[in-house]
Formats: sequence, C-alpha cells, structure tokens
Amino acid sequence: PAFRQITSDRRYGRAERLGSTGFYLPTYYDLTQIDIKYICDVVREYFSGKCDHLSAPVPQRKDELVLKSGTFSVEALSLTRAGLVKQKYSRGHPFIDAISLNFMANHCLINEEWDLCQRFIKSVDKCVKCTQDFGLDPKIVENFFKPYVQYFTSQSGFEAQLQRPWTAEDLTTPEYSVAKNVSTTTDYETKQLLVWLIKRFKPKCMLELGSWMGFSTLLMAISAKTYQSSHYKSRIYACDSYVWQKWMSHFVITKNVMANGDSFLPRFEYNVEPMREFIEPVVMNFDSILPEKVSEIKPDFVFIDFTQNAEELEEKWIHLVPNLIPGKTIVLFNGLSVTSIPFFSRYSNQLKAIAKPHTIAKAFIYSPDVSIQKPLKNIQLKPKFNFQTPPDWGHHYKNAFNVSIDLLRQEFHDKNSNILFIPSVEAILCDNPEVLRNNEWIGVIHMTPEYPQLFYTPDLKRLCSKRYAKYMKNCKALFTLTSVQKQYLDQNLKLDYKIPIQTLVYPFVEPQVMKDSIVLDLLRDKKSVDLILIGGFARDFNRFYLANVSKQFKKVILVNDLSTENQLSCDNPKDIEVKTRLSDEEYERQLYRSVPFLTLLYNGAANTLILECIARNIPILVPNLSSCTEYIGEDYPLLYSADETDFTKLLTEECIQSAINYLKNMNKYRFRSDYFLESVKNGIVLQSMAFDFSSNTSQISVKSMPDFCSYDV
Repeated sequence: PAFRQITSDRRYGRAERLGSTGFYLPTYYDLTQIDIKYICDVVREYFSGKCDHLSAPVPQRKDELVLKSGTFSVEALSLTRAGLVKQKYSRGHPFIDAISLNFMANHCLINEEWDLCQRFIKSVDKCVKCTQDFGLDPKIVENFFKPYVQYFTSQSGFEAQLQRPWTAEDLTTPEYSVAKNVSTTTDYETKQLLVWLIKRFKPKCMLELGSWMGFSTLLMAISAKTYQSSHYKSRIYACDSYVWQKWMSHFVITKNVMANGDSFLPRFEYNVEPMREFIEPVVMNFDSILPEKVSEIKPDFVFIDFTQNAEELEEKWIHLVPNLIPGKTIVLFNGLSVTSIPFFSRYSNQLKAIAKPHTIAKAFIYSPDVSIQKPLKNIQLKPKFNFQTPPDWGHHYKNAFNVSIDLLRQEFHDKNSNILFIPSVEAILCDNPEVLRNNEWIGVIHMTPEYPQLFYTPDLKRLCSKRYAKYMKNCKALFTLTSVQKQYLDQNLKLDYKIPIQTLVYPFVEPQVMKDSIVLDLLRDKKSVDLILIGGFARDFNRFYLANVSKQFKKVILVNDLSTENQLSCDNPKDIEVKTRLSDEEYERQLYRSVPFLTLLYNGAANTLILECIARNIPILVPNLSSCTEYIGEDYPLLYSADETDFTKLLTEECIQSAINYLKNMNKYRFRSDYFLESVKNGIVLQSMAFDFSSNTSQISVKSMPDFCSYDV
C-alpha cells in the first residue's frame, strides 16, 4: 500500500519488487522530514485496518534535478502533488539555469572578464524571475549568488588583461632550484605573478601571512635578490602558526608527515636556509592581533594566503591597515572563493585591483577611499622612453625601418625618461655599447641567430654570450621581427631575471600608386625579364650565380652603396648585369618589370624585400625558411627548397600568375603601420613596463596607474 508508481528512471534495483510485496523504506534515499511523516502515517493507518481508504495527506512534491540514466546529462523534473513526472526540462528551468550560473560564477572568478561578469549579473536576475514563474522560492537563488553579484559589482572598474606579462617568468631556471623540493599549494601562475610583482615594485619590506613550508617565501627572497644593493637588503616577515594540521598531509612532497598539533617551524627554517639573510619567521596566532615583531613595520608588499574566510580576513585586515602605506603597499591575495569575496566587496574602497592571473589569486594596491563609481578602464596612460637615433640605413627603400620607428617615437618619446629605446640593439653594440652598459633600456633585434661572416656586428649567438653580458644586464625587454629570433633568445639569453620578448610584424611603406607587374606581359611577348638580386645582408650570391633559369630571364644584381655588396658582386659571372643604386622612381619601375630572387645564407631575420613585393603584388622567389614564410605564408607558390638549383619549373607563366593572384588576395592588414603601432601599444613589452614609468616617484598614484583592462596585450 505504501508503494507508489516510479516517477523517473529506476534508481534502486529491488525497490519495485520489494515495494510491491510489502513496505520498503530505503534508508539511503534522500528523505525529508515530511516524507518520513507521510510514510509513518500511511503505515499506521494500514495497520489500523484502514487500508481501503488511506486518508494520510500526501505531501506536495518539489521539483527534482536528476542525472539521466546512462548519461552525464542533467534534467529537471516538474512533479505533480502525487510525485508523478509532469514535465521534463533540459533547459529553461531554474534548476538547470542555477547550475549553469554556478559554473559561470566560478569561471568569472578565475578570469574576471568584464563583459562576462556583467552578463552573469544580468543572468542571475533572470534566474530569480524564472524561479518565481515556476512557483519556487527566489530567495534561495538570490542569496546563493549574492556574494558573487556584490563582488563583481564592486570590481566593475577592473578587467583582467588578455595577455599576462608575469607568465614570461620562468620558474624552472636554476636560481629557483632551492625551492624545488618544498611543498606548496599555490598555482603555478600565482607563483609567476608573485615573482613578477616583486621584480616590478622592488619592495623593501614584505609581510607574508601564511608561509607554510616556505615555497612562496623562497620565491619572494629570490626575486628580491635581483635588485638588492650592498648596503640594504629586503626583509620578508614570514608569519604562520607553524602548527601542523590534518589537511597539510595531502600536499607534502615527502612521506615524513607530522602529527596534528606538532610545530613545523624547524622544517620551515630548514627549507628557507639558502635565503635566510632575507627571511625572518614570525610565529603568529591568526585569531589575535599582529605579533609584536611585525606590529610596527610598514610593509610595501603583503602576501595573504592563510584563509578563504571573509570574517577571518576582515579580523586580520583591521589590525593590518594601520601599517599599510596608502598608494604604495601591494596586496596579493591567494584564495578567491565564494566564502572570501565578501571581504573584497566590503573593502573595495580600500583595495584597487591591478592584476589578475587565471587562478584564485588577485593583486591589489592599498588605496583608501578609492572611487569605484566610475570605471577607470578608459584612462589612457602609457610608459615613455628616451628614443635613441636609429641607424642610417639609407639602403632601405623609403627608409622603411626608420619610418616605423618614427611612429613609435611620436607616441612614446620622452627625453627625460630613464629608460632608453634602442632601434637596433646590434648596431649600438658596435657603435656605442657603453650606452647600454650605463642605462636601463629596451630595444629591437634584427640579426639572425648565426652569421659568422660578420666580424663587427654580433649575431644572436654572440649577443647571448658572456662577452656581451655586461651590456645586456640592463635590458628590460626586447622586440624581435621574427619568431625565430624570439625562440632563440628565449632559449639562450641568460639574464638574472626573465624579460618579456615580443615579436612584431615589420610594416611596409605603402606605395603611393598601385600598378600591376608587367612580367607576364613580357613573357608572353617573348621579351626579357630581369631576375634580380637586391640587397646584401646575408645574401647567398653563389646560389644566384649557379641558379638554372630559362633564357628569357636575365640575371641582374642591384648594388647598393654599401661596400659589402660591392665586394660580394665584384666577381660575378660575365652574363650577369650589375646595376648601381637606383632612385626611388627607377627602383619602382625596376620592381614592376622584374622577378626578385631572394637568396639567403641564414634563417631568422625579417626581410624588407619580401615586404616591398607583398605591398606591390610583385612575384618574388623566396626560400622556404620559417622567417620568410612567417611573412609571405607557407602556401606561397614561388617558395623554393634549400637544395633547389633548377628554377625553370618555378619560373613559368602559370606559377608567376599564381603568385600574383596569391599576393593580390592576401590579407595585408597586419603589415600596416597602424597595426604595428597598436601591436606595440597593447603588447606584452609595454604592459610589463606599466609600472616602471612611475619609478621617479616614491609612491604609485591610483589616479595615474593604468588599469590593465585598457592596457591589454
């Protein structure tokens, strides 16, 4: 009599059989007090002889959320008063919406994308209304998501940046090896942010609340070591109760687990011994005021990693605030969760967000009474640099490189800046290397990884050697013009700290008048076409001399004013015509009636000739090297392999026509000067320098500090 018809897929294998033969009460079923009362009433009435007319009131059934049998799909069931399924929902039900919102809330908490957070807030409002429409209690939804809504609202003036400069920090390098075997619960990107912040802000007094085994303490000390002077060392006050708790056993690397309540201070001191000159352990009861040892310090960096409870955070924050320096103290918190974010909502007028990794951590600057009514994302501030004179590369057509540098100069130049901008690192290493030795600087790399024939100008292999270490030690960031250069520097440039390296796309100078190549017309009219070698940098003249081409192509070498090119071409075969440097107008005419032949000794450098041909749709023979295909594409029809000697099959009307069509249909937006400028503006190099340009002041002003949301890479 107590058995009811199954309302959904069978969940308990013997329930139907046992229920049909008697009373079956599965104790592991999620029964409510109302359910128990109803069952007991039915049983009592049954044994009272009222089995024909059971009058116990049936409890009103609530909607249910179930996992569809044999799937990972969730559906909501709308039930009748008797508990029968009235309707199934795979979407459009508040239960389904609430689950989706919960995932969305946690995603927002990790990434803090401004538009996604705003969409989440609106979605919560819709879910509350939907709950009302289904006759359910909207307060449940409202109260559950309230901490998220309040937090995202309080942080509406901040948006996490797209690219995160701290991810350039390589924590696998030898200097961090002392922390290799130390246990930690901190995410890798949070560790990177910790290191990056300390290197950026160079704090002298650091306070760590929650040190545990000392991994993060070591990272802080190692990072601080990079900017120490002989007369002053940064101090890290590592605060913890140093009392072993049960949860710690799940995260230790070694098997030597301690008993609950034991002190692990000796183990901490052993772990941090290599950097002990920077570290002072402080035993601290987190339920009380600050210990006397740190009660009077003025930390300019605080790392909080001891709780995810808002009340515990607030209790400690009240004691900590008098010690903080307005506009200067950086606070890194590790542990954003639904239980901790109410603290940041309440104190959003004191904590201004500055950085957010894709973890549960977030960095703030202590700024009392900071206004959050108006988002700061529209503030447009940028670092400034003292631009040095670019090299006199007159052999570049239209002085293409210097034109692009002038664009940057107009935007970022300040002769009073302490950081130099070097247009060509290799050139200044030749002409005036002491400039790099005596100043902080960023610069542009042009050279190939190897070019042993060059005696005076260093290739990247030499640049990364000990010989040039004294000049590279002040380097803050580098730009490269190919991925080959970046990869080589990432792997071989060994500095005391990791610097950001960004690859830019070399822009072309757009022709004033666009014409069509006349090469195909010349071929069809059986007239001679110039197969022309232009430029001298890393050119393989022997390949050009030995190349087998049809008789309709005449080999021509265009000699610049550089002595190098004259020397390389002086022994050319008699059937090769040599032309001296042309005027701009003559050069344009020459391009349109020629097929340029790019022959390279080495892979790695960007090539202006490729850009000139892309801009004008000029068919050009290009070696299949990654530094070339990075610009012209891997599907370009006139690519040739390293061992190619016979070019008769490439230099056909069909292939040349395909090359011209390819270039005409090519998306050339990334070669434009405005794209080049935006790439620098929003790139990882300038983002990493976001705080350096404030180094002339003792404090960082909230009004002048850029929001990363307007400083995306």
